[in-house]
Amino acid sequence: MEFLGVIATKIVESLVAPVGQWLSECTIAPVGECLGYSFHHSSNIENLKKQKNELKDNRERVQHLVDGAIRNAEEIEADVNSWLEKVDLIMENAEQVLEDEEKANTRCSNGTCLNLKQRHQQKVANQVKGNKLFDDVAIAEVTQSLDLRRIQEELAGMLDLKFDIVEPVTVRARRLCQRLTTMHNKILVILDRNSCYGLQSSDNMGENRNKDLLSCEMGTQKNFGLGVLTEEEAWNLFEKMAGDSVKDPNLRSTATEVAKECAGLPIALVTVSKALKDKSLYEWKDALKQLRRPGHLSQMQSTIYSSIELSCSHLESEEAKTFFLLCSESGYIIGYLDMLKYCYGWGLFPNINTLEEARNRLHREVRNLRDSSLLLDCPNTHEHFHMHDVVRDAAILIASKDEHNIFLVSDDRELKQLMDMDALKRCMALSISGIDIHELPNEMECPELRFLCVNGGDKSLQIIPETFFDGMRKLKVLDFTQMKLSSLPSSLHLLSNLTTLCLDFCAFEDMAVIGELKNLEILSLVGSNVSQLPREIGLLTHLRLLDLRKCSKLEVIPRNVLSSLVELEELYMGNSFDHWETEGLDNGRNNATLAELMHLSHLVTLEIHIRDASVLPKDLLLFKKLERYRICVGDVWDWAEKHETSRRLKLKLNTRFQLECRIKMLLNGVEDLWLDELKGVKSILYELDTEGFQQLKHLHVQNNAEIKYIISSVWLIVFPALETFSLKNMINLEEICHGQLHSKSFGNLRVVKFKNCNKLKFVFSLSIAKELSQLRELEIRECSIMGAIVIKAEPEIEVKEIDMTLFPQLRVLTVQHLPKLVSFFSTQNSFITNVGEITPEGEHDFSMPILHEQVVFPSLERLELSSISEEIQHNQHQTRSSCKLTNMQASMRFQNLLTLEMNDFGSLKYLLPFSTARLIVQLKHLHISECKVMEEILLTEDLGG
Repeated sequence: MEFLGVIATKIVESLVAPVGQWLSECTIAPVGECLGYSFHHSSNIENLKKQKNELKDNRERVQHLVDGAIRNAEEIEADVNSWLEKVDLIMENAEQVLEDEEKANTRCSNGTCLNLKQRHQQKVANQVKGNKLFDDVAIAEVTQSLDLRRIQEELAGMLDLKFDIVEPVTVRARRLCQRLTTMHNKILVILDRNSCYGLQSSDNMGENRNKDLLSCEMGTQKNFGLGVLTEEEAWNLFEKMAGDSVKDPNLRSTATEVAKECAGLPIALVTVSKALKDKSLYEWKDALKQLRRPGHLSQMQSTIYSSIELSCSHLESEEAKTFFLLCSESGYIIGYLDMLKYCYGWGLFPNINTLEEARNRLHREVRNLRDSSLLLDCPNTHEHFHMHDVVRDAAILIASKDEHNIFLVSDDRELKQLMDMDALKRCMALSISGIDIHELPNEMECPELRFLCVNGGDKSLQIIPETFFDGMRKLKVLDFTQMKLSSLPSSLHLLSNLTTLCLDFCAFEDMAVIGELKNLEILSLVGSNVSQLPREIGLLTHLRLLDLRKCSKLEVIPRNVLSSLVELEELYMGNSFDHWETEGLDNGRNNATLAELMHLSHLVTLEIHIRDASVLPKDLLLFKKLERYRICVGDVWDWAEKHETSRRLKLKLNTRFQLECRIKMLLNGVEDLWLDELKGVKSILYELDTEGFQQLKHLHVQNNAEIKYIISSVWLIVFPALETFSLKNMINLEEICHGQLHSKSFGNLRVVKFKNCNKLKFVFSLSIAKELSQLRELEIRECSIMGAIVIKAEPEIEVKEIDMTLFPQLRVLTVQHLPKLVSFFSTQNSFITNVGEITPEGEHDFSMPILHEQVVFPSLERLELSSISEEIQHNQHQTRSSCKLTNMQASMRFQNLLTLEMNDFGSLKYLLPFSTARLIVQLKHLHISECKVMEEILLTEDLGG
């Protein structure tokens, strides 16, 4: 019967383990994962059925063998009987799961989608109780009608709380509150808004509308928002709803495209897939066309759009609704600054007196819409936000209804149709996309029009009829984008109410008529071909915002034009005009001077590039009032378009006098600081900011021959908000910190990059390194005498007490061209002498820096080592260390490493000992180059031969 035991063992490994694992793991996921979407449920059930049947067949085969052995009077081994009993138990559990699933499908009254919701809720309840994360779970359905008595009864019933039938709602509420808060039990309360369609963003919008209620009134500390689905999650949900029809190979590619058009929005995925279930390929293709170019609404689209319209109708005010609909006119990717120009010009926000107040209101409205899932964040930028494709299509249709009168047209036919219906007479806002529009009408009768946006697109409209503006005297916001105009029409001066004028990316020869728009408060010429700003701009004495970004051809701003704009609050000149003249000097161009800015007493936002520091005026007290600024001084800087912070300063100053007298006042609140050359400064901290740069997030210092220390004589917390720290070509830098550093300094540091710091012997002392719990990326290059990355100073703690997990969040580690590097972490200062030479003291602690050391990098994903340590060959087999790791620490050293790159190790004979290699279980990419004497990847001695 030995062969039977072998067969049984193999079957256990291949079948019992997966089924048992499924049955156990489905109840032990963390609660955060429980609250995600259960869109893999269907495939899991099918997989369970398949594995159960396979297990059943194999059990029968084993049983036949057992029966035959008994007939032959053979003894049955105990492990075989144990296996059969274990299989019977697993089969019983699997059968119970499938039976419960069948009951749930039969019992559900709202069909498949609601069944998914109910099953998901029960799964959450069972998991959190089974994991002892919560003692009790209470679930209640919150419908549109908001039946408070029913909600109270549902919650009370699950908490074993009895209500008298005649008790008032207020008394019940008080008793329910006491039950939830006075006992020591931890209770999870699920208030379900999904009354019709299961997991849908429209209903999640209802939940999110009450985010302020949760945070402010109920005191919740963490709210989890459910956004759009990933591509995999979206397809799993779509496939489940559509059924077997999407498995047809002739239809599947079209179904995939249809699912992509839903762009991860659950309500769209559910509605579309259910509508197309069991339909023909022709119907699928027609649906794809409808989704890509909505025309007359089908029932499928109506369901989606009505849900979004419901969410829109629940917004807190009419201004919020109008703002949302105006966002839809602006595209899928929407700029905060563009919306500020529009909303302020229209007067959309009441009781607003300054642009700063309007900006605050704008951010509040975006946040509210984001909480309602009507808007989304844009990844990797804080200057834009995003509207989902499906939401935008619905919003455009909602906007065109009589109560809103906001229209978007994209071709000549749509524009003519709009004019024929007399819709323009009641139109409040109109956006014209010029991709398929070849000309504008001579006149448009729009007596109520407040907002007009015309985008010339790639074909670029070139003519605006002279009488075009005659019928829109109430216009307040005018945006012409990407148009080639010889001149602006003379009827422009009729727009006496015009507050915002945007001529972004336009080409024109004459724009003097702008000077007649006396009430203009916002003028935007972003990316235009203007080479000389008209003097008439100086007549716009009410102007609050002037945007000249990306005007790369702008070379002349007549003197005293800027100083005439006495109400100006925001001036944007990034990647634009930089021909500032020195005050009192006339070179014939009579160009603007920086001293003119001193007349702008309301200025709070400034973006400007000053290539020559000598033109800086002595008096820059105006800079003290700036709330936001991006200022470049010097000829070494490129104007970066990506802005992560609101206060950026890039300085190349030739003398200390320029720093002391002209620009230093900006350093106190700076968030992003770039320093080049900076003559006369030997220490960054205290010489530049005595407060310790409390708000600084990014610090880049380069090309300096005088700075010896970044920090000296520490007595307070420094750089507490710093995220990025970069040093380059600091040829005399000896230490980052000269003196003992406060333990809370550098606490938020995430990225460190040092290059060509030839007197730097180490990067961090151990006391600093231990505090860098947030460090994600560490890159050290071309530091010729560096002997260690982290070093233990003599007064610090004993090495035997050190936890060798120095950077628990480190993801990327790059070490290149460090010829004297002995180790990542060194406990012996004597390795590094005053002249930077490595002097052996018997045997060094480590043979190969980083890889062979007793240092733990539990989160490291990418390790790149190149041209380091000339001493490797002497220590190749010396792997001992005074710092011994526990078994658990050792197993975590490189547990998440995915990529390992090794380059230019002329004396390296092997890459890894087997004891280390066996722990690198996630490695996917190994690249080795220029290691000419390497004999083997793994040290075979480690394997016993």
